Amino acid sequence: MPEYDMQDCTIVSARERQWNYLPGARVGDFVKLPEGAFRRVAHDWGDSLQLTSQVTGHGTFYLASNGAVAHSGGLDPGIPREHFRDLGEQRQGYFWIFHHDRPRAHNAVYFHLPCRLFEVVESEAEAWARQQGEALAAAAGTRDHDRVGEAKPDPRDPRPDHEMVGRDAIFRNHNCYRCNDGTKPCVKGNPRSCDTLHARND
Repeated sequence: MPEYDMQDCTIVSARERQWNYLPGARVGDFVKLPEGAFRRVAHDWGDSLQLTSQVTGHGTFYLASNGAVAHSGGLDPGIPREHFRDLGEQRQGYFWIFHHDRPRAHNAVYFHLPCRLFEVVESEAEAWARQQGEALAAAAGTRDHDRVGEAKPDPRDPRPDHEMVGRDAIFRNHNCYRCNDGTKPCVKGNPRSCDTLHARND
């Protein structure tokens, strides 16, 4: 692999000036997502931007002679441009060109350039949806998988002590519509042989 030298530096400096003329978020710039992760702009559709893939990583960024940047790698779905806000900060990004601008195999040289840093601004609806998803994910694998945050007690849970006053112990985990869950005399005379008992978690 060739080494980055002064001739490459001169080429990169001229291309970087061209790249810096471009307004707003450019291919190669960094984006901070609401959950704190950093991605890079990978494709510009004009009204929306696609970011590098969460699965495949950043990929590579070629700095062309006109200052444009071409990305090679996976992409995530586009995000409308109005959701990007310039943080006024910079972050070093990795780019490449052909050594001495001679396109051929195994002739790439790599370098860093300061990139603009943006953040994705969520709408209220998007923030709410994300928070709901996080709450559901946090509760996954528990009895409360269908609850979000601190919801009302689940009627499937075992009956609490204050509701057990005057009830047979069997009604801790069971219901019976005929005796109103043990609050009325059992039509069979014995709640443990009641044929209408059913588990509270049915």
